Amino acid sequence: MRKAYFKLHFSIFLFGFTAILGALIRLDEPALVWYRIALTTLGFVVVFRFKFPKVRRSDYLRLTGTGLLLALHWLTFFAAIKVGTASVTLVCMSSSTFFTAVIEPVFRRRRLSKAELFLGAAVALGVYVMFSVDETSWLCPTLALLSALFAAVYSVINKFLVERIDPNTLNFYEIGTSGAVMTALAPLYFINGAGNWIPSLYDWLMLAALSFVCTNWAYNMSMSALKKISAFDYVLAVNLEPVYGVLMAAVFLGEYKHFSERFLLGAFIVLTSVFSYPLFVARRKRPL
Repeated sequence: MRKAYFKLHFSIFLFGFTAILGALIRLDEPALVWYRIALTTLGFVVVFRFKFPKVRRSDYLRLTGTGLLLALHWLTFFAAIKVGTASVTLVCMSSSTFFTAVIEPVFRRRRLSKAELFLGAAVALGVYVMFSVDETSWLCPTLALLSALFAAVYSVINKFLVERIDPNTLNFYEIGTSGAVMTALAPLYFINGAGNWIPSLYDWLMLAALSFVCTNWAYNMSMSALKKISAFDYVLAVNLEPVYGVLMAAVFLGEYKHFSERFLLGAFIVLTSVFSYPLFVARRKRPL
């Protein structure tokens, strides 16, 4: 059991480090996402020993749709980091828990929880407190909240797909289809004037860490841990990702200089709401 908890928290630490690597890589966000997808897919090909796992034909369309959501999630996530800071992006990304709480009942055909809506409103308040209303400062949180929304829809759909598709197979096809989407959209980006698409040796090293360590390895560890621990413990631990990420941004990127009193108060409201959600779930004894 201790080994499972260690794997879980170490994988979450690696997930939090994703934002740091995204800020350090000197590529525009479409190029960054495309290279990450390509290298991560290569990693899964190696895991599957260069054999493509089989899925039912009816699932291909669903996997294509979730692959598109994944591509949009990563694009808006790294765009938020590029126009703002990793700390702001990670705090806003924590709202994906509450987007999930609102979206999931639509798929499950159950009533919305008043507690979940209240906590969602608290997250919105925390984001408002963190930032002023000028257009520039709102660009980063707006992109981050969009990324959180895409992540929430992606996770809700995956809850249905993972019931009949192996997690590694699911991730392989979704990342692969997201790569196809990014490749198809690349010409539009070049028509509007492409930015930096040529990685330096430094960028290749960061991309390798982002893809093989913070995506392939971290994902496999988290799935391995989930086999041994409860869903509640898993969700509660995942809520530590923005905490780890903000602390790492302060250490590695020096973003503590941007931690104003208003930002810290808003971040406190958001993170308190996030940590309260699993407690409400446990109190109602409703399965996650």
